[in-house]
Amino acid sequence: MSDMLKDALAEATKNNRVCPQPPKWTELWNMLRERIPGASANKPEAPLILAGWSDTTDREKAARFRAHLTWADRNGCLDPVLDFMRSLQEGAWHHFGE
Repeated sequence: MSDMLKDALAEATKNNRVCPQPPKWTELWNMLRERIPGASANKPEAPLILAGWSDTTDREKAARFRAHLTWADRNGCLDPVLDFMRSLQEGAWHHFGE
């Protein structure tokens, strides 16, 4: 695990965070999708928003968000993702138990 991924995971979990709120998670996911060349099969799974938001647990949301961060690390785009995460106000995050 890279040091940057460790930093991103620490940022993602501080203050009992689960994942960004749906609008911000969509924004982050779009950043990832912009990194996909053409019709590549190497795509990150969609964020658990819309129907997925109410049909999944906080743990499932956290696991999907961690998968996005891992994907970003493997595909060389974690730096802007981490910058984006650090720019979010605490209210832009979903927390366990909310």
